[in-house]
Amino acid sequence: MVKYWKGQHIICVTGKIIEEHMRSAEYRKPQLTVDGEYLRWNPHTKRHRTNTHKKH
Repeated sequence: MVKYWKGQHIICVTGKIIEEHMRSAEYRKPQLTVDGEYLRWNPHTKRHRTNTHKKH
């Protein structure tokens, strides 16, 4: 909460405001589901680099 006090803007946060924010839907992380049928993984293999650019 932003308040104007003695000519200045201040931020005032109480424990109750923090608790309400932590319970709010905006703060909660979405539950993600992963279908294993769509996962494809292959281990990384090292490739040998070839010089395509010749120095002159």
